[in-house]
Amino acid sequence: MSGFRPGDRIVMIDGVETRLRLTVSALAEIANVTGSDSPAALANRLRQAGRGGDMGVWQGLVSALATPRPAAEIPEDELAKFLPDIAAVIAEGLGA
Repeated sequence: MSGFRPGDRIVMIDGVETRLRLTVSALAEIANVTGSDSPAALANRLRQAGRGGDMGVWQGLVSALATPRPAAEIPEDELAKFLPDIAAVIAEGLGA
């Protein structure tokens, strides 16, 4: 996949090589999906999703971060395999 940047992660989703990247538009989409109106609210919502396993939030994150976007909802067991990649993309993208 061309255009690789530091912080990107490559994962396989439904047999398709998919790049995860945090962009400003992805961050805005994530805030919208989580119903967050501030950076603190977004961080809190992501912590809650991490503790509670809220797969709806994680599906929204993948959709926002992924190129190409998944064609369908990702099965929970497959999604769980790359939750660490999602967390790393967000942490590295925010410089955490």
